[in-house]
Amino acid sequence: MTTHGYRIKEMAEISGLSDHAIRMWERRYDLLHPQRSPNGYRLYTEDDLQLLLYLKAQIDAGRAIGELARDGLPKLRERMAHTPVTLPAMPEGLRQQALAIIHSARCSDQRTTAERIHRTVTLLGMERAVIEILFPVLRQVGELWHRGEIGNQGEQAITRTVRQELVEALTSQQGAGPVAVVACTPKEFHELGAMTAALLLQQVGWQVIYLGPDTGIEVLRLACKRRRANLAVLSCTFELKEREMRKLVDRLRTRVRPLCPVVIGGKGAAACASLLAAQDLRVLTEIQQVRRCTPESFGLTGVTTTRSSGSRPTGPNRPRSLSA
Repeated sequence: MTTHGYRIKEMAEISGLSDHAIRMWERRYDLLHPQRSPNGYRLYTEDDLQLLLYLKAQIDAGRAIGELARDGLPKLRERMAHTPVTLPAMPEGLRQQALAIIHSARCSDQRTTAERIHRTVTLLGMERAVIEILFPVLRQVGELWHRGEIGNQGEQAITRTVRQELVEALTSQQGAGPVAVVACTPKEFHELGAMTAALLLQQVGWQVIYLGPDTGIEVLRLACKRRRANLAVLSCTFELKEREMRKLVDRLRTRVRPLCPVVIGGKGAAACASLLAAQDLRVLTEIQQVRRCTPESFGLTGVTTTRSSGSRPTGPNRPRSLSA
């Protein structure tokens, strides 16, 4: 994306449509009205991208572009924002809170979205709120975005608020036990899973050093070595190509595993569970499994789990503090 918008090739890559289809819909159906850059390139907005994602999802479901275009742009945009969301797997008492968060985000009401998330965390506690409500909400919002049924502002309002709640939870308490270094794998920028893992590790007795997103293996190794870490925990939410995953596994095995046990979770890790396990890297398929990673489960006995409110924070506000 340029400073002022998306070029047509970027729109095609993200939406899954061809350049030709986008130009045709713009010309024949008057659905898009891009601006022109000084050098003549078409520049599209976030709203244009959301519309294309919605149209692509509708066509994949069996509707024709001509039929959709006849409904007119105002009706299309209204439907985009009001497609029903059900969350059937969620208990009724929690579902209404989740749907309220999604509704305010789809309406681009950032203040109400943040207030509802904060109220959910206050009522349920951070751990239960994230696992039972906020993670399912984030998954649903991701699906809505890919179908063009929520804009970037709405998606980011939820993500930013959840991250801030996790930051506050992580920096307000600290385990007094052995050290666990938590990070995202290289090129992994979705850090909410890693941050939640850090919080759960604190609650079962670890002192957590959180390094943040897109952490290089050498940075991880240096943190583990300098802090004499007893455990390294990584998040990998996207599926890597086999060659890339093998390279990552080899570097973890040779550079980090000699220093301490390595645990890796997320969708990307689950897809390569056998490869990871063969190299003595423990795989977590669900975030709740982090609770089993107690100090005792790694042979670290006699550990106190008392929190120290005066502990120096080592969470996301100090993401690469490697000093002893």
